[in-house]
Amino acid sequence: MKNAKIAVIGAGKTGRGFIGRLLAEAGEPVRYIDKNKELVRSMAGAGKFTVHFFGGKREDFVVDNLFSSRNVISKDRECQQQYE
Repeated sequence: MKNAKIAVIGAGKTGRGFIGRLLAEAGEPVRYIDKNKELVRSMAGAGKFTVHFFGGKREDFVVDNLFSSRNVISKDRECQQQYE
């Protein structure tokens, strides 16, 4: 996987579900930055996440090629050190 040149600040619903999905569909790796250390741990541990669409008009989309644990960053230094 190529190095992430794009950083998304905020790995919440918009950062993952919209921007992250678009980047995944385009084949671009992305680095997520978030202050929520539990979210960071969850994303880093799973190595993927699923985007669910409203209304059932599209199938769920699994984002599994965007990041390694090193591409998910928390503002919490203790949490970040676990994944470096």
